[in-house]
Amino acid sequence: MKKQGKALAIDHNLFDELWKIGPQKLPTNVVIEAETIEESALPTEEVKEAPKEEEKEFTLSEADWDKRVLEAFKRTCVECVEPEDLPMEPSDFQKLLLEFTIEGKNKLEIKKSSYKKLGKLLDMMSTGKNGQGFIDYFESKQKGHKIITKIYTSKISDGFVPECRLKRVRGGVLKAVEESKEEQSVTYPQILIDEVFTLGKHIQ
Repeated sequence: MKKQGKALAIDHNLFDELWKIGPQKLPTNVVIEAETIEESALPTEEVKEAPKEEEKEFTLSEADWDKRVLEAFKRTCVECVEPEDLPMEPSDFQKLLLEFTIEGKNKLEIKKSSYKKLGKLLDMMSTGKNGQGFIDYFESKQKGHKIITKIYTSKISDGFVPECRLKRVRGGVLKAVEESKEEQSVTYPQILIDEVFTLGKHIQ
């Protein structure tokens, strides 16, 4: 393999043994010519962000939404509401109901089920006409609207086995969804180096 480059062999330098046995005169008007080597600047590092993954739209059939809303209703009655919480405002019950998420990723949406609204859901779960008999949900003369006055937990629990893998997130489902999105959106820049240069040494 043929070698290329420059080499320098030193025969004699100032104050060495050869200089000592001579007249020991210091040289004057010494001119040293050195070759100037320009160092190429390092290429600018190119920072590219990793492409974001497209969020897949979460879709369920109305029947699947009904199943999840019903399960969330039963779990809210059994796990979340304490006897001292009754009578309970529908809005307070809804806050507890919406703490349940679908596998911790998607919020529960009553409007996508056949119930459409919380009032209709509570009516269909109540001891009223055509209801399931799980709760007492009647109009209060003092409040001027319907409230939940009693929950029949034994009837709800009879033969009930959760199947929809709902996950309860205390403090609100929106917080859980936002945190999940933030974790997924965290990306790290990719540094691409196209060329690498070795710095040269100046001749002194």
